[in-house]
Amino acid sequence: MTPEKMTVTRPIVEYDGFRGLEELLPSSEVANLPQKIIEKVKQQLAQPDPTGLLDSELLREIKIATKEKQAGELWLQAVKLARAGKLSKALEKYEGVLEVKPKFAQAWFNRGVVLWDLKRAQEALEAFEVAINLRADHADAWGNKGVALAELGRTEEALAAYDEAIRLNPRHAEPWSNKALALGALGKYDEALICCEEATRLNPHDHN
Repeated sequence: MTPEKMTVTRPIVEYDGFRGLEELLPSSEVANLPQKIIEKVKQQLAQPDPTGLLDSELLREIKIATKEKQAGELWLQAVKLARAGKLSKALEKYEGVLEVKPKFAQAWFNRGVVLWDLKRAQEALEAFEVAINLRADHADAWGNKGVALAELGRTEEALAAYDEAIRLNPRHAEPWSNKALALGALGKYDEALICCEEATRLNPHDHN
C-alpha cells in the first residue's frame, strides 16, 4: 500500500506550568492565584504594623503567576479554535501564549501545525525548528519538520528529519509513511516499499 499524501502529526493538548487544567482559572484576581502565593500575601499582611504593601519579590511572583494563568487560558482557547477550524484566530492565541512563555516547545509545535493547515509551509517549518531547538527529543516536531521540508522541495533534508523522528519514536507510523513518499519522489522505490510496509504494520487501519 503506497501512501497518497503527507500527513502531519496533530497537536497534543497539554500545557506545561500547571499541575492540571483545574489550575486554569478564568480570573487573574489575587484570590485565584496559586495557594502558595496567597499564603505569602497573608503572611506579609499579618506582620506587626503592616503597611498594606507587598514586597517587590512577592509582587513579581504575583505578576508571573497572573501571566501564567492568562497564557493557560489563551492555550485552551487556541486548542478549541483550531479544532473548530478557526485557524487564524487560533494562531493569534498561540502567539499570545508564546509572548508569555517563549520557550514553550509544545506551543511552537501547535503553532506550526496551524501554520501548516493555513498552507504556510515555510513559517510552519520555522515553528517546528524552534520547537526542536527547545526540545531536541520532540519526535513529532522532527516528523512535521520533514513534512514541511518535503513540501518546500527539500527532499533530502526531509528524509533526515524523518529518520530522526523514527529514531526518537520508531513506533509512530506517520514518519514511516511520509518517508516512503520522499523516497518514492527520489525514485528509491524498494526503500519506499519497506517504509510503507512498516507504516502499515504500525497502523494497519490507515488506508491512506
